[in-house]
Amino acid sequence: MRKRLLSSVAALVLACSLVPSVALAGEGDETTIPVTIEIGAGGAPAGTSGDGWTYENDVLVLETGYAFTFAGGTFDASGEDRVWNSGIIVDGTFVDESKGYGSAVRNETSGVIQGGTFTASVANAGAIEDGTFNDRVKNEGSIQRGEFTFAGPVTNGDPDPDWNAAAITGGTFAGAVTNYDTIGGGAFSSIVSNKEGGTVSSGMFLGDVTNRGVVEGGFFARPIIIGEGGTVSSCTFPVNASLAGLSLAGTGAEQPVATYEKDGEESNCLTLTADTGYTLPSSVSVRLGSADGRGTTPTMRPPAS
Repeated sequence: MRKRLLSSVAALVLACSLVPSVALAGEGDETTIPVTIEIGAGGAPAGTSGDGWTYENDVLVLETGYAFTFAGGTFDASGEDRVWNSGIIVDGTFVDESKGYGSAVRNETSGVIQGGTFTASVANAGAIEDGTFNDRVKNEGSIQRGEFTFAGPVTNGDPDPDWNAAAITGGTFAGAVTNYDTIGGGAFSSIVSNKEGGTVSSGMFLGDVTNRGVVEGGFFARPIIIGEGGTVSSCTFPVNASLAGLSLAGTGAEQPVATYEKDGEESNCLTLTADTGYTLPSSVSVRLGSADGRGTTPTMRPPAS
């Protein structure tokens, strides 16, 4: 709590100090000024300051109104809060060899990350729109748009709901994801833990999902593990079964009927493929349990080209 308060005060002071310089760009002019920061052999900027940035006591401060590209080398962000970004990070490579508890890169509420490779922990209160993230990410802002990749673990939101305004709406997540707020899209191949207060409305989930919040949409390749207080109102599961021994029978004037009794523990996935010279029907009716059981209409997708 204390660190967040200090962070907010620092951001406010920084924002106030920037008002004159931003105003000089012209009223209503939202165009950012491109700036390249050269990184030396030691992993630090070649200088101590430039347009929109300062580097002092091993801390790099990036101001709003500028779009920064890091060139010439890899920025060594080892430590805690080594980068404070209130502008736009366009490209660059960031590493943290210390692997400390705190976040090496802090993206403030006005900050945007549009690219770059981060093998350094990131705390995001602004927007992540692109980039590759190989270390842990703590998101209290928005993750949206690009087909960017998160290889490390991601925590979305905060256990305290009063701090929550976090959302994931895109991206590829190879590492574990813990969600306290909102997931509205993205592809998740590892474990997802949807905590109390968390909501999942869409996305593709290929790994195990534990739900103690709300699931109201999404594609789930594996069963959802429902924890205490968790609810599922809507979601999509593929159907997976070996169709050996499938029987097909005519029913007079009605359409042919195929029956299959599943007796294994296979994951849910089913693909219908027509033999050469034949086509699939335009629709399939599925009844659970028996031929006269409760009916459901599956989603029909064209075969992959």
